[in-house]
Amino acid sequence: MSIFERTQDAEIAVLGSIMTDPSLLDDCPLTKESFDPEGINGKIFEVLKYAKRKHVEKKREGDPFDPVFLHQLWGDKIDQVGGQIYLVKIRGSIASTHGFDGYVKIVSEAHSQRELTNFGYEISSGKMNYAEAKKRLKDIEELQIDDGEGPVLFSSLLDSHGKLLAKRSQSAVEGLTGYKTGSEGFDKLTGGHQNGSYTLIGARPSIGKTQYVLNDMLATSCANNAAAFFSLEMKKSSVLDRLISITSGIDSNKIRSGRLTDSDWVNYYKALQIIKQANMFIDDKPGQTVEYIWRQAKKLKKKYPRLVIYVDYLQIVGTEEKSKSNAERISHVSSCFNQMKNDLDIPVIAITSVNRKCEERPDKRPTMADIRESGDIEFHGDVIGFLYRDDYYYPETELKGLAELNIAKGRDVGTGTVYLNFNRKNGRFIDMDKDALYEMQKREQEAKRSRR
Repeated sequence: MSIFERTQDAEIAVLGSIMTDPSLLDDCPLTKESFDPEGINGKIFEVLKYAKRKHVEKKREGDPFDPVFLHQLWGDKIDQVGGQIYLVKIRGSIASTHGFDGYVKIVSEAHSQRELTNFGYEISSGKMNYAEAKKRLKDIEELQIDDGEGPVLFSSLLDSHGKLLAKRSQSAVEGLTGYKTGSEGFDKLTGGHQNGSYTLIGARPSIGKTQYVLNDMLATSCANNAAAFFSLEMKKSSVLDRLISITSGIDSNKIRSGRLTDSDWVNYYKALQIIKQANMFIDDKPGQTVEYIWRQAKKLKKKYPRLVIYVDYLQIVGTEEKSKSNAERISHVSSCFNQMKNDLDIPVIAITSVNRKCEERPDKRPTMADIRESGDIEFHGDVIGFLYRDDYYYPETELKGLAELNIAKGRDVGTGTVYLNFNRKNGRFIDMDKDALYEMQKREQEAKRSRR
């Protein structure tokens, strides 16, 4: 059998498997471009994706690839992909879907080979400069399906982190209904992170969004739950630095420099033991898409039924779907997270960026209208909270170290404000003592009166 025939058979097998078991479409990393451009299988793949999406939107039961339903969607246009008879033939070509992953890999490898061949022609014709060629090669590389990629346990990084920190040191010159969160106040307000909930945490840069979410993840995983952190901005090593600083209470500057005291080292190794015992995963794969995150979450859910997903952050998550605009892409990504939390019955917590308009107002606390590319995002979120720190904007404030988590939307739980103490040195968020909060707010009121 020729490579061409083998690829064609694999394409048919992929389509036939999906039509036999529609849930496979959620796990399929292929796109229309993955299929032979000379054939119609890529168009059929798009037809199936569209049909599945419409099937979900219309809340229909049964088979999304039923010939009658497909004809209702497309009418005579279905003839452009071979017609109903050809689709029925594809569906009947598969005896078992067990080889689905193998079929997908064959199609993906053929796609990469076509791109490499085209790349060779373009290089030989002198149509590309070095920068363009380097970018094109990287794009082709990313077409490959990574069998070994995916979330890894934070605990698997600890041995190398200890060595790294030692090296830095040597080189230094001087009652819940849901899942436990990082705040008792948040737990009381919401009952914890609920299965099938989509939570958004927003703030301006440098307020502490990532640290807050890492505090939350640590508390969740230490309560016998699994948690996965999908990092699109920071590498694993940087996130681990922050997590260890939060867990140990060691100044983050010491973690970065390796300048630890004897007592710091004791706290460091205590933190390692805590992280080792927790099922916390991290994935920093470049260019993550919402579909990729969904696939990885689905795999983890099978092994860890009590799973919480964290994403840092919403606005830079990609998609395998084509988008006409940035706003359309972000809306699609948010919608997918909203569907994913229901499909997998898990809590999904995503960090969201906030535009600078709030800083132009006297009250600089963000609102839902300040979410970048807002619109559908605030509709999708079940719980939307915004972090605010007075000492970020007003250094002279009496509210130093006080952080507010303002719940602007709480579907089924209501709204409110959770007051937290934020330690900038180690990134820890802890619940603010009521008496301490009262005294702090009282001093701030007195200071305001004296400044008038």
